[in-house]
Amino acid sequence: MRQFALLLVLALLCACRVARPSELPHDRDWIVAVKSCGIPQSMPWYSRFAEHTWIDMKVGGELAWSRVEVAGKFTGAKEEPISAHAARRDLRWSDEPVRVHAVFFGEEAVQLASRISKLTKELDARYANGGYEAWPGPNSNTFVRELTQQIPELAFAFDHNAVGKDYTWFDAGLAPSRTGVHVDTWPLGLTLAAQEGLELHLLQLNLGLSFWPPRLKLPFLPAIPWERAPDPEPTLRAPVDGEQVIVYPFEDADSTSEPVKFEMASSIQPPITSGRSVRVESSTAHSWVSVVFKLEPSTDPEVLHSVRAETVVHWLGSTELVFAFDLRRDGSIGTVGPFALDGAIVSIQLRAMPDGTVDTRVTVTSR
Repeated sequence: MRQFALLLVLALLCACRVARPSELPHDRDWIVAVKSCGIPQSMPWYSRFAEHTWIDMKVGGELAWSRVEVAGKFTGAKEEPISAHAARRDLRWSDEPVRVHAVFFGEEAVQLASRISKLTKELDARYANGGYEAWPGPNSNTFVRELTQQIPELAFAFDHNAVGKDYTWFDAGLAPSRTGVHVDTWPLGLTLAAQEGLELHLLQLNLGLSFWPPRLKLPFLPAIPWERAPDPEPTLRAPVDGEQVIVYPFEDADSTSEPVKFEMASSIQPPITSGRSVRVESSTAHSWVSVVFKLEPSTDPEVLHSVRAETVVHWLGSTELVFAFDLRRDGSIGTVGPFALDGAIVSIQLRAMPDGTVDTRVTVTSR
């Protein structure tokens, strides 16, 4: 009996694990991912329990991501380009964990992306020019619900705190997950479905039970037992002894401010020696390049060192590169890079100095 109870607890813990954006595959050219997260902490306290739902789409390649959502009262329904970094981030608005509710790949994603883009344009006017109401609706969740109603293949279960997902004057039919049915009016509604479970909708607040994993759904609270939020994004390793770290400014993809334009140039001091490392990273610490220099004295009188630059680039995944060249005594420049990071191009230039040291200059330019 004890072993059975332990297995049940483990099953519940696994079932409550929430998929996160960083786990989306890199080898698929077409992805449609339905996501949600909590309202930003900067919003009024009484709205912070609510969940915001949107859709991210990868349309042909890693550099072709877009986000479909109603972002606010006057934005309307929009599809905007975003970076792969923004699409794969496990946090939004700096501190809100992102949950992935459904993911579609391949030809199914191709068809969904086309239909979602077209329907978003058609629905734009409804949510612009004052057509948005945070409560009871229509709002960002109402918009995504409309997409599911008109695109049956876009099936998933909303978070129960996605206020506005049930907003209507009267509607009856299949639940958003297509695994059951619902009946809704503005003040009162009911859903019975395999994925949603049993939900009572009262003034756009949800009370109910999820069948699997078994959970109690109460307004203002996460489902009980609480779902395990995505693990924190991996922290970058601390600089090792002798490593120089250069940080450049990068605005988060969700920032409303204009991207910072800049050009930075830093000289590495003291001069590098064999085994010395240099690291350049964005201010958000999600994109970086690290270079370890290996210098071998040369028997050629015109060459100071044979250089081997062992490089790790972290952006859209991690890539290891090696740059090898001779550093000549005539002052010619050896280059490591350039590297494309979040919002910047990084290049490292090395030059032999008359005193036998190596001058190393790091250039970071916004893009």
